[in-house]
Amino acid sequence: MKKLSIVLLFIICISTLILGTMEWKQKTNSSSIPAASKKVGSKAVSTIDSDALVNYAANWPQPALDGFSKSLKTKKPFVILLAGSPALGKEEGWASSVSKNLKETYESAVVVETREYDMTSSEFLSQNKADELASLKPDMTILEPLTLKDNGIVRIEESHSNIDAIREKLQEANPGSTLILQPPNPLFDASYYPFQVEALKKYATENNIPYIDHWAAWPEMKNEELKEYIEEDGSLPSSEGHKLWAQYLTDYLISK
Repeated sequence: MKKLSIVLLFIICISTLILGTMEWKQKTNSSSIPAASKKVGSKAVSTIDSDALVNYAANWPQPALDGFSKSLKTKKPFVILLAGSPALGKEEGWASSVSKNLKETYESAVVVETREYDMTSSEFLSQNKADELASLKPDMTILEPLTLKDNGIVRIEESHSNIDAIREKLQEANPGSTLILQPPNPLFDASYYPFQVEALKKYATENNIPYIDHWAAWPEMKNEELKEYIEEDGSLPSSEGHKLWAQYLTDYLISK
């Protein structure tokens, strides 16, 4: 009887030791998975850190930042629209680079749309292109308002009226929408064009429209170095110009 009790006690001790070891391994394996991800099958699925994303958007206009915070809570993607003239550069331009950077940083929290138009702002309206932009219902639009295409064709006052009309269309489609203006690229040794861009900046200020002054990053317009950032025909950014422009906008849209 005494031997039997010893055997039973030995079995109980061994069982307790085995169960304890298994529980310790289970806890160790669980704690080894990073808090920022979880395992689904063989893949790690990242979870979005809302606070971190809001911090990245610190430079955005307050209405856009508020809208983005709300979209994170409702899990509805925040739509960012990049629109303007051929200065966007299609697949190899600044818009493509900025779009890629936004998607890499904000992941599924944002949807980025790009639209390019080779026409004046008056043609843009007459061909109902403003309705096309509005149909996307963007939450934030960064618009290069065809300023260079208007140069010498559309009067400055009319250009600004056209922006008013575009802004109205965007707000009708999405009352919480934010419009941001920016100029196209600078031109070497231009004469009238700088006044046109300065008028755009003044218009934005007077109408409380955020303005991204990326010209601050380019060489001065009379500096020969500027030619390195503009294509040989002198009107659109070169690959180096697109890189410079993309970096400026990326720094604005993604605060790190």
